[in-house]
Amino acid sequence: MDMVGPMPMWRSSRCSTAGGQKGTNAYMKAEFLDELTDSAIEKFVAHGAARPSPGVQLLMEPMGGAISRVADDATALGRRDVPWCYHALGM
Repeated sequence: MDMVGPMPMWRSSRCSTAGGQKGTNAYMKAEFLDELTDSAIEKFVAHGAARPSPGVQLLMEPMGGAISRVADDATALGRRDVPWCYHALGM
């Protein structure tokens, strides 16, 4: 499945919900990226191409914009100063 491309924020937050039914065992890891380098893109593409099953998902989430205009202590989400966040999900 190729889901690479621009999409509205509400749709990107639903990308992981279709893969697992209620009660599915899952693990998620996320990390912020200060910059999206060529090396980071190459690693993301390589790991994405080598996923062992459709239940393993990699998501690259753009930050910045309206997200960066809210104070770090205003909500539960901190690190609003970084431009990218990636998520690695396993189900």
